[in-house]
Amino acid sequence: MRAVSVEDLKTGMILARTIVNPDMVVVLSENTLLTKAHITRLTFLNIPVVYIKDEY
Repeated sequence: MRAVSVEDLKTGMILARTIVNPDMVVVLSENTLLTKAHITRLTFLNIPVVYIKDEY
């Protein structure tokens, strides 16, 4: 697992942790395969960093 800036995300990456907003509402769940729409949504919500699964 590694932290990745939202601006460096690529489609096909897999979330390692669930993302919640300040009201504790789930934005995206762990193990989500990221699409362009997901990345756009994270940018719109001003989420700076997410955790991504890697090969290790």
